[in-house]
Amino acid sequence: MKNNIINIRISDTLKQELEILSSIKEVSMSNLIREALLNFINTVDLDIEKAKSSRSCSLLQSLSFSEFIFWIYEKKRNPEIIEGGEYHIQQLELIKKMRKHPLFTQEILEEIDKIAVEIEKLLNGEIRGAMNFEFPVEGNSNSFNYELFSYFMYAIRYDEENNKVLFID
Repeated sequence: MKNNIINIRISDTLKQELEILSSIKEVSMSNLIREALLNFINTVDLDIEKAKSSRSCSLLQSLSFSEFIFWIYEKKRNPEIIEGGEYHIQQLELIKKMRKHPLFTQEILEEIDKIAVEIEKLLNGEIRGAMNFEFPVEGNSNSFNYELFSYFMYAIRYDEENNKVLFID
């Protein structure tokens, strides 16, 4: 198996904590980080597999979910699209369902919540017009992580052998 190198930035505090833990466990920092990543990935995979096997895919197969996904990406491509208030209320209702669904990880829900907060601000008059949403714009604290969401959507649709497991009826 070929080994790959990944460069990441971490805080000084985290580096110090890793050095201490590495010393205590008598393993290299690389091995410590590798083990932590594997544990994390195995945990996430278990959650995804559990949700897939629970056959709770009706939300994911719904037209409203498909429309929501399309809308998120369309806002990135063309932020000037204007929708009615009823549309935004429906989006918030869908987000409430997503929060209860076992398939959505905390990380993904945090991204979805960025959108929910902005929709609520729009409905409350705190944002003037849907073209002023910040979530589709890269580089600000409210930016939606499209890449993370794309990986998530792929992970719920395909298994380890790249076989499609989620079908839209």
